[in-house]
Amino acid sequence: MSYSSLADFVEELERDGLLLRIRAEVDADLEIAEITQRIARERGPALLFERVAGQRLPVLTNLLAGSERLIQALGVESVAEIGARLRQSAAEGEATAAGGRVGWWRRTFGSSNGAGAAGDPFEPKLVKTGHCQQVVRLATDVNLAELPALRAWPGESCRSIRTGRLHTVSPETERRTTEEIAVGLLDARRLTLLWGPHDAARAHYQEHQARGTKMSLAITLGGDPLGSLVVSAPWASEIDLYRWMGAWRGRPVEMVRCRSHELRVPADVELVLEGIVDPAAELVPGPTLATPSGYLHTYDAAPVMHVTAITHRANPLFPALVLGSPPHELTQRAEVTEQLLLPYLQYVAAEIADVALLEHSPSGHVAVVAICKSYPGQTRKVAAALWGLAPAFAAKVVILVDADIDPHQAALVWQRVAANTHPERDFFFAEGPTGVMDHAATRLTLGSSVAIDATAKLAGEHPRAWPSRAASCEDTAERVARRWQEYGLERALAARY
Repeated sequence: MSYSSLADFVEELERDGLLLRIRAEVDADLEIAEITQRIARERGPALLFERVAGQRLPVLTNLLAGSERLIQALGVESVAEIGARLRQSAAEGEATAAGGRVGWWRRTFGSSNGAGAAGDPFEPKLVKTGHCQQVVRLATDVNLAELPALRAWPGESCRSIRTGRLHTVSPETERRTTEEIAVGLLDARRLTLLWGPHDAARAHYQEHQARGTKMSLAITLGGDPLGSLVVSAPWASEIDLYRWMGAWRGRPVEMVRCRSHELRVPADVELVLEGIVDPAAELVPGPTLATPSGYLHTYDAAPVMHVTAITHRANPLFPALVLGSPPHELTQRAEVTEQLLLPYLQYVAAEIADVALLEHSPSGHVAVVAICKSYPGQTRKVAAALWGLAPAFAAKVVILVDADIDPHQAALVWQRVAANTHPERDFFFAEGPTGVMDHAATRLTLGSSVAIDATAKLAGEHPRAWPSRAASCEDTAERVARRWQEYGLERALAARY
């Protein structure tokens, strides 16, 4: 199912008992975040705070922190269906595209310049008006203080928006890009843009800097919840997000032109912040904000966005993301991120069978990869392929296991690490780029990663014969299962435990 607005999705969640309205007055400074953190730890529902002190807009948190909500947002029956649909599309694309597997992803969901592709049913469609422009505030009418942006922790230096989607266009290629962005509020009309060194928007900024031109950009909040999930996928900056969404939903995404410049944004979003960045202007000190790991991070000097317009629905919802020590909404989206990531990884390493991002490792810092291993040294080949991908920048620890191991069973994975590794041989390292918020890296955005080969060793990888694993006799296991009630163990266990 697709949703015409975030309010439609919220209504459905409430009807299904997956959303709770908070009618007591709350404060956007610390209080909303504290409530949300407690609910997230209990795997609780989405929260809609209807009365925020000194504000008109209601705040929505914990929106996609749960399997049922994720499935509904994606319009599938199960999380596994996500990867299956992507793999089917990939197989169809390989069969019809020149060049086969290599580059299929970019060819299929690559970005255009926004002018529309002839015969493409999923190219975003430009319309004259949209719900996101029911209210328009321009120039001196702009007032960011009217937005209920949160300050989540006492150590944070400012209020911030963590759910924004940043829209930019390359002045050289006219390629449009949509990425996640965190922004800090400076004053009534200025934001600090906290993009990373690997983000496409930063590259566009540098292109404008070289040309001596100002950069137009737009930040959107809300809309179809599918966008919030896909924009956080590790490959999102390589595709046209809205063309991808159109293909997934089976209908093109409607877009409108911004009111203060020519960029296009989805017509169905809750709120749009339009603005200009002058690359020649002096940078300002970056704020201190919480990261997905629960630590505070002070950003480097950042560019300033001068907000030229705020447009929104007549009665918008303000979606907010609360980060801190896991679990939180981002870590609870991991099962979807895995399914979005797996087909992408299989394009560069076909032997990958499954992938798991350990739930309590923020931002995918620990990834478990199950592989179909058939020759000596294959784990090193897979690790090298993964380290060459932008999605792997955040993975500080990659554990490789055999395909018969479920990578989601953390206890079993660590048992294989304990049993199958000789550290001198099976722990190998690489240096390269890291996420901007990795405080443990010795240098900002540059550090090391380790791969752990926890697979069974083949001839040529180990000087001795590798032992067989102890396994139950199938007949005996079936007999015990059939007679389990006779043994009386359930009653004894229930009485004692």
